[in-house]
Amino acid sequence: MSETKESAFLETETPLPMVSIVLVAHKAATHVGPCLDSLRAQDYPVERREFLLVHSDAGDGTREAFESWRDGPGCDERVTILPNPKRILSAGWNIALAAAKGDVIVRLDAHALAEADFLKHNVRALMERDESIVGGPRRSINPTDWSGRLVGMAERSLFGAGQAAFRRKTSPGYVDTLAHAAYHRRVFETVGGYDERLVRNQDLECHHRMRQVGFRFFFDPSIVSVHLARPTFKGMLRQKFANGYWTGLSLAVAPQCSSLRHFIPGLFVLGLLMAGALAAARIWWPLTLIAGSYCLCAIVAAIIEAVRAEKMGEAALAPLLPIVFLAMHVANGIGLICGVAAIPVKTRQWRGYEIPRPIVPKERH
Repeated sequence: MSETKESAFLETETPLPMVSIVLVAHKAATHVGPCLDSLRAQDYPVERREFLLVHSDAGDGTREAFESWRDGPGCDERVTILPNPKRILSAGWNIALAAAKGDVIVRLDAHALAEADFLKHNVRALMERDESIVGGPRRSINPTDWSGRLVGMAERSLFGAGQAAFRRKTSPGYVDTLAHAAYHRRVFETVGGYDERLVRNQDLECHHRMRQVGFRFFFDPSIVSVHLARPTFKGMLRQKFANGYWTGLSLAVAPQCSSLRHFIPGLFVLGLLMAGALAAARIWWPLTLIAGSYCLCAIVAAIIEAVRAEKMGEAALAPLLPIVFLAMHVANGIGLICGVAAIPVKTRQWRGYEIPRPIVPKERH
């Protein structure tokens, strides 16, 4: 879209919608300032936006960072700071939704930055296309240390972590889900809020409910945000275990949210365990088949990433990728098995639970 047409959109006689910008943060004191500064610098009118900043009050400095930004010089934003006693993302989002006054609700993570036209392009896509949910690419800034670059390469690999369609897509169109999305208020009026039983996978579950009632996710490549995560090997293992655990546990809540690929690490770990037991009985071919096939796939994936590497330093790290692939898949698989095992206990605890409705249709107010 040309700059003239973009300017015309902002200067249209049609009233621009109020935008509620939601940031839910936990142990992110050093990240929220740059994130909020990027949102303050948006070219969307200040009087048509509000900030809802939700912190876990964990004594980690995040609340103080929010307050410092709100009270800083030159701040003319409408800012509401809210506590999140449950300290999980789904509960924080529901708290923010209940306080949101905007017709458009925009999500951005604490470890992210928004391009200067992020809000404008979100609102334009919603209005001009009459969409309900829009978003765009979430680009990553590569870490500078060698371990972070190595983990980043593994995460980018389709063999290592896989990628949602919106991470690979470059042209406008519909996708299954989005990361930093903008939602029209009617979406949450219709489907309710986030499932607070889920510490992870809450987006997948909520987006599934949205698709069930007919809402679609429109990808617009002009809506750009940047992810600033600094992965470490230890942090990656914790994350993969937790992702697997909640994938397994989510079967008790919304089994439709997961596809076969989510369970491959768990099946791989079970296969290794059974093949190891057979090897102890001197039956070697299952272990040889599984280990040999995996090594071949991991080596091919490492070669692909070495070719794709933008810098020689990353290409030189590629021989270590098979080890990282194995670690991340085993951690994820063990987590998934533990999550499935926890279903009977959690199901009893969750009996009678209902999805919160933090936003109800205006006619019910």
